[in-house]
Amino acid sequence: MRTLTFDLRYSPIAQGDAVAIVGESTTSELPGELYWLPLTPPANLEVSLLARRHNRSAAVDRMLDAAAAIADELGWI
Repeated sequence: MRTLTFDLRYSPIAQGDAVAIVGESTTSELPGELYWLPLTPPANLEVSLLARRHNRSAAVDRMLDAAAAIADELGWI
């Protein structure tokens, strides 16, 4: 079994073992030794969501509905 944690310190990146492509909204909480470097020219990356077809929790259904509505509002779909 694989366990995952959310590392707010971005340890692998801070240690030089990884890079991360993140949205600009994450830049306000970066640790002091890290900085955000925008891609020039800006890049458009496809984002997909993966969820079970059946037996999903109500929270997952609400999140998928919200994601679809926001994507539609922004003209992404």
